[in-house]
Amino acid sequence: MEVCGDLKSDNLKNRPLTPLRILRGLMILLVFLSTAFMFLLYFAPIAALGLRLLSVQQSRKVVSLIFGLWLALWPYLFETVNGTTVVFSGDIIPVEKRVLLIANHRTEVDWMYLWNIALRKGCLGYIKYVLKSSLMKLPIFGWGFHVLEFIPVERKREVDEPVLLQMLSSFKDPQEPLWLALFPEGTDFTEEKCKRSQKFAAEVGLPALSNVLLPKTRGFGVCLEVLHNSLDAVYDLTIAYKPRCPSFMDNVFGTDPSEVHIHVRRVLLKEIPANEAESSAWLMDSFKLKDKLLSDFNAQGKFPNQRPEEELSVLKCIATFAGKQQQVTKPSCQKVFLLLNQSSDEKESKKAVAQHPFTDTLDHLFQVQMSSGGIADSATVFTLQNSCAYSVWPGTLSGNSITLGDGGFPLTPGASVQLTAPTGWSGRFWARTGCNFDASGHGTCVTGDCGGVLKCTGGGVPPATLAEFTVGSSNAGMDFYDVSLVDGYNVKMGIKPQGGFGNCKYAGCVSDINEICPSELRIMDPNSGSVAACKSACAAFSSPEFCCTGAHATPQTCSPTYYSSMFKNACPSAYSYAYDDASSTFTCTGSNYLITFCPTQS
Repeated sequence: MEVCGDLKSDNLKNRPLTPLRILRGLMILLVFLSTAFMFLLYFAPIAALGLRLLSVQQSRKVVSLIFGLWLALWPYLFETVNGTTVVFSGDIIPVEKRVLLIANHRTEVDWMYLWNIALRKGCLGYIKYVLKSSLMKLPIFGWGFHVLEFIPVERKREVDEPVLLQMLSSFKDPQEPLWLALFPEGTDFTEEKCKRSQKFAAEVGLPALSNVLLPKTRGFGVCLEVLHNSLDAVYDLTIAYKPRCPSFMDNVFGTDPSEVHIHVRRVLLKEIPANEAESSAWLMDSFKLKDKLLSDFNAQGKFPNQRPEEELSVLKCIATFAGKQQQVTKPSCQKVFLLLNQSSDEKESKKAVAQHPFTDTLDHLFQVQMSSGGIADSATVFTLQNSCAYSVWPGTLSGNSITLGDGGFPLTPGASVQLTAPTGWSGRFWARTGCNFDASGHGTCVTGDCGGVLKCTGGGVPPATLAEFTVGSSNAGMDFYDVSLVDGYNVKMGIKPQGGFGNCKYAGCVSDINEICPSELRIMDPNSGSVAACKSACAAFSSPEFCCTGAHATPQTCSPTYYSSMFKNACPSAYSYAYDDASSTFTCTGSNYLITFCPTQS
């Protein structure tokens, strides 16, 4: 069992603790502790207490900005000062504002390396942890954990469940960003703890795991129960280190680790069972997969499907987060300061806001972000065009607080509409067909229905062809986009970049899959009797081999099937199953996009 020992197959060694490293580490520790104390002393009372009396939501936005600015220096310490290489593998994740992160717990500092992911996605200030209640009593940091609304647990179900339910209920607003981190093992891994875990597993008939402990499933279940309808995805993270697992002081003095390996598995909420027993089984399967990944890592020195990530610079560490936050935080701060500076003269009140040093700081940070090569705060225009011979009712779903087109609208044959999205927006578009709505906007659709309303507030019912976007998802301002048939097919669809630069290729499905849809996958139009849509094999059969779940939950174990190959052959540039990333995800920078329903050619 080689979990945190040296990897003999590598030439990596821990760095010696030299006098220079000691001096540098002490200086770094002094800077971080003093700045943490300053933020807590000067900013926390105003942001967490004063502003909270006016608006909890605005208070959280300001706290996340301050927290993110301070936190951004830690990844810079890890990767640039200490020279630690962070190696990512597995799924490419888009910019998503509401996610649940679950990870194995190798050492006391695993939680710190989640910041390296969150920073790259512009979500650093949104991260919160479920952690041991004893940590809430630490000097300085304990007060900070309270301000940041971390969730304390005693690891006793009867004590923890009411606390989890109460605190998670305050995070249910889908408009509020949240990256909630949970370590289901409940404690860090040691060989002694592993032996006790294996003994317990044998007694209750659970699998014996060698590189992870048995997960405690109830906390995960409560998180899903409360937040299920408001989360974008679950990120299942597996973490490993070379040449050995670091301690907190190793990070401070830069002696370990040389490499941090993070394997990412992005799981949509619909792929996780809703009831407690089945979600517990899903979590257990996920930890069996982690155990296998770590065994392979110990043997091979890497996780499968390694992928590059951009390097960090100190300006980008601060500016990336500031730029992402500026759009939502500055208006919030202005609202708060208007309340704090109320006067009978509206012009004087607005002037007070414009001259407030906090507003100036936000402006300055945004300008730094722009001048350091960050993402420009520009808009992306989506043109939705109906080339079908019949009306469609496009639905839109946003992964953050910006709803486009009020969620849905009618589009007659030959008509088009333009929608504008800000940098950082993520979401999807789809066509609903066969709809009939009354004057109040209530009705039904034959395909793609979203709760019987014209203006969607959630996703469409599969099967439906999807156009998926993440706008400006890196420091280079890169967009990610694809046409997905993973949830099935209902109409032809194409995405054509307009302007921009990079690998700006056409993505889409210009074949009518309804014409070749097997009988077992067909959805029939009750009015015309014709094929209205074609289900995915996962929706039709709910089998792990088709859904890429259970024993088939990795790219290595989930391969194309007869049905997904049928979709792929008909539409080569569209997503055909969950791990069809390589030929189906496209990138472009600085582009607008034409989305065509029923295109005749690519």
